[in-house]
Formats: sequence, structure tokens, C-alpha cells
Amino acid sequence: MDFSKIYNSIGDKFPTGIHKYLETKLRYAGVEANTLIWIGERALLIILFSIAGFMGYLDLDKNYVNALAIFILLLVLFSVLIYINLFFMVVGRTNKVEKSLPDFLMLIVSNLHAGMTPFAAFVQAARPEFGPLYYEVKEAAARVGGKRSLDAALMTLSNRFDSEVFRKTVNLFLKGIKAGGQLGKLLAANAEEIRKIQDLRAELISTTQTYTVFLAFIVVIVMPFLLGVSANFLSTFISIKSQVGVPQDGAKAISIFSGNIGVTPQQMQIIAITALSITCLIASMFMGVVRNGKPLYGLKYYPFLIAAALIFFFITQAIIGNVITLQ
Repeated sequence: MDFSKIYNSIGDKFPTGIHKYLETKLRYAGVEANTLIWIGERALLIILFSIAGFMGYLDLDKNYVNALAIFILLLVLFSVLIYINLFFMVVGRTNKVEKSLPDFLMLIVSNLHAGMTPFAAFVQAARPEFGPLYYEVKEAAARVGGKRSLDAALMTLSNRFDSEVFRKTVNLFLKGIKAGGQLGKLLAANAEEIRKIQDLRAELISTTQTYTVFLAFIVVIVMPFLLGVSANFLSTFISIKSQVGVPQDGAKAISIFSGNIGVTPQQMQIIAITALSITCLIASMFMGVVRNGKPLYGLKYYPFLIAAALIFFFITQAIIGNVITLQ
């Protein structure tokens, strides 16, 4: 059964700005799909899964307010996950094309020295090991057809990747062709400059690696340990306070055990888990900035950080609790 009309109808309900934005992102990600159908298909899946979560919560608890909150939370969560997946597809293609760009340019230079025309040198420089760049070059050349317009091919190709370096290289190539002169030297110098930038970026990542490891150590080891100690201290304090009891008439209460405690051990545990979740999120985004210059890129580290932090937190709680019990 063909659901494309349904998907198209759902996708058409979204604002035009979202259509244009996602159309650009899909092109950068190399996804050959109708934007309205792509949006409608995923919107329908998000709604269905959210409704399933809503109904499932109602079976457990007849609280409609909480069920509605779960429904909204699932809508936001699934939408964010889909966007993050698209973001990583775009970043992955961009990294691949920028990594292979210097070799691609040097092959063009070799082809030019061999006597090929700029168009032929451009097309023949594409190699399968270049990944998406190879396929896009072939597609761009095929779109040009018999006109063999290098300008049209390059402009089409530059709009297929979310890479400022690649776009600047394309513009430089086009200006070099129109101005004439030694195009081979121009491309070779550009390739060398891109390699230097990549080397500097790798050196920067290597230099900041120590700080990244130190940050991960604090988030995964130190902070869960301190929060685990705090949670156990609160439990022990409440237990001792209950054993001391209320002082009789004329008796003096120990000042440290007087007054009411506004936080229960269960609330303290929730606070600790929330603090760890937020801190791990901030730390992962910081790692993304360090490694790729984009905060969202660091979200791929978040599941590992939060899992390790929570595991160490519960282990710390269990160990300290057992030690206190034995004593």
C-alpha cells in the first residue's frame, strides 16, 4: 500500500521555513527523498510512538496529566533524536569530503599536467575511495550532460556538501579557470593549505586531549563518588536522628540532630541523577566543540558518559552502604 500521499499531506502541514531548512540538510546528508514525504513519514512515526507511550502510561497510572506530560516528552525526544541522526549524517559526509579533498585536488593537478581539459581533469580525478565525493562528482557530470559545462558541474557539486572549505575551493577553481594562468599551481597550493589546516586541527585536538580526559574523569569518577557519599551520609544521618529520638522534658537535644530535614534520601538520589545527567550533557557538548567545533557533535559521547557516571554512582552507594552496615 502506498502511503506517500498520506506522508505528503502530513509534511505539507509544517511551515515553509522548516521545509527549506530540512531540504538543505537532506541534500547535505546525501538523502535523495522528497522533503514533504520525509517529514510526513517521520512525523507520523513520532506521533504513533508517543501515543503508544501515552496509552502505556495510562495502563500503569490513570493520571491523565502525567500521561499527557509523557506524550509531550516523547514527541520532543523522538524529534530531537531524528534531528541528531540527520545532523551526524551531514557531519559524516562533510568530514569525508574534506579529508579526501587535498588528494582530489592533487589528482586534478596531475591530470592537467597530463594535458587534459579542466572538465576532463575534474571528472577523471574522482576515485571510489573518495566516498561521497566520487559519487557526487559523477552525478554532477551526468547532470551537465553534453554541455560539458565545468561551471555548472562545480556549482551543483558545491551545493551538495555542508563544507565551507569545499565551497571556497570550488570558487577558487572557477576563478582560476576564468582568469586563466597556471591553474595547476593554484590547485596544488590550495591542497597544501587544506592539509596544513587539517594538521593544525589534529594537533589542536591532540593538545586538548588531556583536558578532555581530565573532564571525563571528573564527570565519570569524582562527581558520582561525591554524590554517592552525600546520599549515604544523608541516609545515615536520618537513621541516627531517628534512633536519638525526641528528647524528654528537661533533657537537652544534641544540636546537630535538632530540627527537621527537608530532603529525603530518595529525593537526594533523584537530585544526584539529575545533576549527573545535566553535567554529562554539558561535558559531552564541550568535547564536541573541542573535537569538531560543534556542540551537537559531542552528543555521541553522552550515552557513554551518563551510563558510566550512573554505574559508578550506584556502585559507590552500594559499597559505602555495605561498609556502614558492617560497622
